[in-house]
Amino acid sequence: MARLFIGILILAISGTASAQVIEEQGKGPDLAQPPPDEVQVQERERGDQAGHLDLVWNESVERYLNYFSGPAKWTFQKWLDNSARSLPLMQSIFREENLPEELVYVAMIESGFSPGAMSRAKAVGPWQLMPETARSYGLRSDIWRDERKDPVKSTRVAALILKDLYDRLESWPLVLAAYNAGIGRVRRALAMTGTDDFWDLKKTSHLKRESNNFVPKFMAAARIAKDPGLYGFRVRSAGAPRNDRVVLGESADLAVIASWTGSSYKTLKALNPELNGRFTPPDDPLYVVNIPKGTKRMYQARSVALARTALRSGFGESFLPLVIRNAPDRAADSTGTACQLTGPVQEPLPHPEETTPTAVVAIDTPAASRQKRGAIGPVLALCVLR
Repeated sequence: MARLFIGILILAISGTASAQVIEEQGKGPDLAQPPPDEVQVQERERGDQAGHLDLVWNESVERYLNYFSGPAKWTFQKWLDNSARSLPLMQSIFREENLPEELVYVAMIESGFSPGAMSRAKAVGPWQLMPETARSYGLRSDIWRDERKDPVKSTRVAALILKDLYDRLESWPLVLAAYNAGIGRVRRALAMTGTDDFWDLKKTSHLKRESNNFVPKFMAAARIAKDPGLYGFRVRSAGAPRNDRVVLGESADLAVIASWTGSSYKTLKALNPELNGRFTPPDDPLYVVNIPKGTKRMYQARSVALARTALRSGFGESFLPLVIRNAPDRAADSTGTACQLTGPVQEPLPHPEETTPTAVVAIDTPAASRQKRGAIGPVLALCVLR
């Protein structure tokens, strides 16, 4: 009986001591996680699945958790704020492609969810796509537009790239490393080391430091982004941008579209990040422009009114609306380009819900000439006088 009592007492003391050791060794804000070694063993035993991604917890990940929630907290908060606009849209695309939704946070590490981000290597957009890669997946890039900046088009391409990489590597950590380093470099590293596990590969020098750090950096960012409040970040409610879409018959000036929708040029640029400048591509008769939600009828009414005025003024169907912000005798378009008047100010356009009269001016302008592909010399255009 005494031996039994002593055995129970030893077990109780041992259990208490183990609990104290685990509590003392616990690091990071998420202490409910299993020990790092156990997490990695669980992932290796379970294996990767096409639609599932395990967020590994280990020393490398923990280092970035502490970095993002410490010295880089301001930067990471900015990334979280940027994600509020595009995150729901990106997640829905990844769900359609049967990809783990956590993979959208690759865009957080690559660009901080910034459509206009550009690297020294000329990678562009939220997914930092290289020009050759983008072209091979059907994205267009020219003087008028760069579809790598469009959150919908670029996300669909990023999903295809990630799926292609997974089909070849069958491991999401290796896919992430290949997204950063290139599949050729990762395959060579695997062949030279004889391993098929990223975390074993990371212990070698066969991948650059940037690629070795990319995976734990992603794991840490995804953990924080999935539960920002736990790590001391502000939680901003996510919401996809609300907008209407209109098809343009020919090249258009975003400043004119902004005027017709009661919004601003800055708003139109934010809704159409793929456009490199102020004008839509002249070689695409079915180009689609995003405009603020609820303004489609207003836009259509004003564009029809302008077309009617153009016909009455003898322009025919070939004209380019531009915004004039100064008086007709010293006209300049919204970029400051001088406009030489070649005709009188026409009657004010009947713009619905607009109290300030808007007039149409016939001009010859270098800006207009550049927009008409193949045109020789100045081209007649319509300017909206504001």
